[in-house]
Amino acid sequence: MKQKFPLLLLFLFIYSKIIFSQLTPGGIYSIGPNPPYTQPGGFPYTGNFTSLSAAVSQLNLSSASGHYILEFQNDYTPASESFPVVITYVGAPTAVATIRPRSDVPISGISVTGSVSGGPIVFLNGASYVHIDGRPGASGPFSTRRLTFQNNAASLVSNISIGFVAASYNRVAACTLKVNGGNVINLGANGCSHNRIHSNYMSMATTTHPSIGVNSDGSLPLLNTDDTISANIIAYPTSMGINIGTNSTSFVVAENHVGGGLSLNMPANRNFYGIRVASGGGHKIFGNIIGDDFSSSNAIYENINTSG
Repeated sequence: MKQKFPLLLLFLFIYSKIIFSQLTPGGIYSIGPNPPYTQPGGFPYTGNFTSLSAAVSQLNLSSASGHYILEFQNDYTPASESFPVVITYVGAPTAVATIRPRSDVPISGISVTGSVSGGPIVFLNGASYVHIDGRPGASGPFSTRRLTFQNNAASLVSNISIGFVAASYNRVAACTLKVNGGNVINLGANGCSHNRIHSNYMSMATTTHPSIGVNSDGSLPLLNTDDTISANIIAYPTSMGINIGTNSTSFVVAENHVGGGLSLNMPANRNFYGIRVASGGGHKIFGNIIGDDFSSSNAIYENINTSG
């Protein structure tokens, strides 16, 4: 009995720590350096965090029992962030986790800026039903972008702004995404499926244009499948606007604008691809614009390359 009682206390302590580290289903949580905050309507938040990484660490422990909202405050700074921010939350259609700015966010918006060399600053690793929505209060026109994710690491082909591995049913929408070199969005291995990349603005962070705007390179036996890349503006990629690479099937690539890439001073033997489809079948590709600039008078529609 003397041995079992301490073990029971240890179990109860660990169990209570796990339970109280979970978010409350239906809760709205603030992210900012000076808590406590009140919501735009005057109501208190369910809880307060000083960083996205702290909020996500508890989200990752939470059950898929209801929706969760993590809301950036207007005085947010990334000073206390721990990068990369790794999201592993597994949700459901009735338990979506939304990361968004406040509805009264100023025009200058919120910037989550960090430096991760050779990887993403935000990493959806096995996550599902996570919506990163840059619109004020996650509502209104998708062209109203008030949330930026910027990887300031020195240029590398492996730098990423937001990365996915084994992630499904997620959405990144209405954000400004920046990186030096590398891929702005990377859909990686182990079955990235049914994700939506919609109405984002993608460009360089500080010194070097990205190599690829949105890249998909899946792996066997789980393919990247049924992902949607739509209505994004991809500014000045040096290699490809969108790459549907290996082990990727049934993508929807619609109404994106890849601009500027054709006008860069690239080596004469280097090809530029607006949209490259290297593998898979069942893709639906329509309404895209590939052009030297962002004016429709100097654009080429449906400029698609189907081989490397």
